[in-house]
Amino acid sequence: MTGVLIGRNAAFVLSSALLAVSFFTAAPVAAVSLETAAAVATITVGRTDAGLSVTGGALALLAGDYEATMSIDKQGKSGTMKTKQAGKMSLAAGESGNIAKVGLSYEPGDKVDIHLDVSAGGKAVSQAHTTIE
Repeated sequence: MTGVLIGRNAAFVLSSALLAVSFFTAAPVAAVSLETAAAVATITVGRTDAGLSVTGGALALLAGDYEATMSIDKQGKSGTMKTKQAGKMSLAAGESGNIAKVGLSYEPGDKVDIHLDVSAGGKAVSQAHTTIE
């Protein structure tokens, strides 16, 4: 979803986006005020020759300065790995930004937990979580 939120449709679009994120990530998403900052945490996982590529980012529903932290915990046949990446993004409404891209080895049977927290001004805006087993 891209575009600028205008007028009374903004609350509906925000609610729809939060519902979609909750449905696809199976994690609760905190409600946010449209008067401050609003963004949707995004986790993208892709397959590579060596394993997986994981990208964490955010889609800004309102323009703002956002902080994000992505943590990955992997255990299994291909080894154990823990990493935490954090950074800041200044996004316009409708703009997406990535906070981190991490490559990791992966074999079927490995368990990978990925958590992404997005905040603005020290307040939680959105969370995403996915587990690969």
